[in-house]
Amino acid sequence: MQILHTGENGKEKISNKKIKEAIEVAQAKDFVEKMEDGYETKMAERWN
Repeated sequence: MQILHTGENGKEKISNKKIKEAIEVAQAKDFVEKMEDGYETKMAERWN
């Protein structure tokens, strides 16, 4: 799963625009953009 594709697994789909807005609100935009693959960085899935 990639950062911009996290909205595809919930009950309702979340647009990439909304994900980017949330990242900005969390003040994580610079952090994400500095990663090698930026918004396409793969994230680990964690199921409890």
